[in-house]
Amino acid sequence: MNPRAYQLGKRIDSVEETRRRIVMATFEVHDEKGIADTKFRDIAERADVSLATVYRHFPTYDAIVEACGELSRSMLPPLEPAVFDGVSDLRSRLRLLADSIGQRLELLGDWEWIRNDARKVAPLRRFIAEFHDETCAFTRAALGEYGDDNTVAIVVALVDAAVYRLLREGGQPTVEVLTDVVGTWLEHRKPAISGQGAR
Repeated sequence: MNPRAYQLGKRIDSVEETRRRIVMATFEVHDEKGIADTKFRDIAERADVSLATVYRHFPTYDAIVEACGELSRSMLPPLEPAVFDGVSDLRSRLRLLADSIGQRLELLGDWEWIRNDARKVAPLRRFIAEFHDETCAFTRAALGEYGDDNTVAIVVALVDAAVYRLLREGGQPTVEVLTDVVGTWLEHRKPAISGQGAR
């Protein structure tokens, strides 16, 4: 092996490792201080690198938040509408919906804190908008014949992070409760929906 190529490879690995350490340190500080209140100095101390090193990898705070968002997205289970293929029972589809979204919210951590910080951190607003769009598309796929815009908006509100948190804090089984509440509501509306479609 060419010694220069080997040294270059080692240097690239070292640069990538430093970048990864900075991103992981940023996650840790975000958990403690919040995203909007995290400073470059906090990140440098946690990553055990100089402030200049952090700036060299991430010239702006938005850049480091974007990197954290990319890593978060890569760790989230995808919302694949194909999961509903062959599942005709409404309650089963709703259970899959509530469980899939609940798993994602669990991995994201304090979603309400993220929302609050989004007022001050632009990349968070984009991340939240993308998450919302994915959730709406997945919900529409789950609802099938019930998936009009109004119904999708209501169901997305019911599978929101705040609802999951409140149910958990109340000792309630989140997936079962959401499946039952949304299922009962939709089944009650079915004659009206069928009647509208027949007009």
